[in-house]
Amino acid sequence: MRAICGLIPETWSKRSTDERCIDLLNAIADLKIFGTQNTFLLARQMKDYASVGKNLFWQRQIIFAAALILAGYYYSVVLALITAVLVGCSETYDYFIFRKAHFDELFCAQDF
Repeated sequence: MRAICGLIPETWSKRSTDERCIDLLNAIADLKIFGTQNTFLLARQMKDYASVGKNLFWQRQIIFAAALILAGYYYSVVLALITAVLVGCSETYDYFIFRKAHFDELFCAQDF
């Protein structure tokens, strides 16, 4: 019989919703994913992702432009324009997030 988070499935279904939530929170806490070492690793990975994202900006723009041209030709110009606006909003958001991550990396008191 397989246990889920240390519980046997038959006993899991007999427990109240509150007890299940508490059991799941305890199981998550036991995973120790929020420890100091993992937090630093996650911060480093996010900064690396931001650095790569900034470096590949023009490559993404060329891919988006090609996809929008094809969408405009084969589907609808209106659909392509709406998609272009949404992609523009997404890229603007990414730019500010990547910039913030880069700024935090330059002026961070602690080296990850």
